[in-house]
Amino acid sequence: MTDDSGSGHPARDRPRRSGVRDRLLDATLEIIRDGGIAAVTPTAVARRAGILQPNFYAHFRNSDDCLAAAAERILGRFQTFNTEAFRELRAAVEAGRPHAELNRRYHREVLDTLLSERAFSELYLRHRNGTSAFARVLVRFRRS
Repeated sequence: MTDDSGSGHPARDRPRRSGVRDRLLDATLEIIRDGGIAAVTPTAVARRAGILQPNFYAHFRNSDDCLAAAAERILGRFQTFNTEAFRELRAAVEAGRPHAELNRRYHREVLDTLLSERAFSELYLRHRNGTSAFARVLVRFRRS
């Protein structure tokens, strides 16, 4: 089957599916949860994501690159959460509204997030002072 609008090669003419990268990152985090960071390999990630291994390399150079992207995704979510929570807290303080409950809710949500994201917690604890791809992302995150 060919596409008359392009080169005639279906794989090349198809727009790149952004969902593949998300599936690879989801698979990476699942593998970490199930088997730890050492279980993350291009083959394992591709298999878990339901794609062929060469497609892994269309998105990542290697396992470290994939782990760094997974770390950035989690840390980005955490940073967005923090920014929104502090904005809400600051607004309450500046308006003179009670803010103790907001503060408690924030800390409860942080703990719930850390406990539910065991992959992140494991990666953070193992790599916070290291030189791995994940550790490099943590260093960048701490500096921002």
